[in-house]
Amino acid sequence: TKETETLIHFGADGKIVSTKKMLWKTSDAIYGYVPPTEDAVNAFYAKFVGKSSDEFNAAFTGDGVELVSNATSTSKRLVASIAEAFDKVDTLIWQDMPRDEEEVKTLAAELVGAGATFTDVTPKGLSNVKRIYKENSGKGYVAYTVVISTQYGTPETETLIHFNNDGRIVGVKKVLWKTSDAIYGYVPPSEETVDAFYAKFPGKNAGEFKAAFTGDGVELVANATNTSTSLVNAMIEAFDATDAIIAANTPEPVADYTPRMVGIIIISVAFAAVAALVVIKIVRRRKI
Repeated sequence: TKETETLIHFGADGKIVSTKKMLWKTSDAIYGYVPPTEDAVNAFYAKFVGKSSDEFNAAFTGDGVELVSNATSTSKRLVASIAEAFDKVDTLIWQDMPRDEEEVKTLAAELVGAGATFTDVTPKGLSNVKRIYKENSGKGYVAYTVVISTQYGTPETETLIHFNNDGRIVGVKKVLWKTSDAIYGYVPPSEETVDAFYAKFPGKNAGEFKAAFTGDGVELVANATNTSTSLVNAMIEAFDATDAIIAANTPEPVADYTPRMVGIIIISVAFAAVAALVVIKIVRRRKI
């Protein structure tokens, strides 16, 4: 018979938003066995909320983890089933793009330059960043961000960002910008206005970008504040993820021992010269 049934709501970033315990059945109380209370089981479920795949596995798998007392087998199997769900959801999120992969790479090549080729280096667990590509000839990285409208469930903005190997924006490509239609006095921004907003991004690193486009009183797109704010947040996620990739692939600087070696050589030569003079003096004394 069924032992557990559970519904799990995953967010766009792959983290658990909420859970619903539909069924939890353990053995009846018998021969001194006392099954866990419903409150204890509910408290166990409550610990899942807010966790990503890595956080969940760290908390609930391995040796010495905290499971439900007097229902270890049941809670272990529940954890295993949720871990499996994480894997499937992470894969779906990672694959979820409004455009074909080859189309995105073609647009990226248009941004970086003719002949550019790419390797996918996208980490899991991102929300608005659907892909990060490393350009194979060393021209940096391209991030593809997609913001989904909370109202319509369709893409609101799609943007390609070309970062150099220092994490600074070289160029951007506006793939899609969609705002609400003109209605009840609302006038959406012109394409020229949106393009002028995008034109402010190149040349900035993460710190400069955040200083320019976050906080109070920043300049966003008039009549499209929500859209431009969401775009900025997506680009910050792209900055942070790309900077982390660059840092992980930057070798530690090799210490330069040349001055020290030169000093050691000079000292060694000087010591050898002194030793030679001592030997010469001893030889001369013996000949005398």
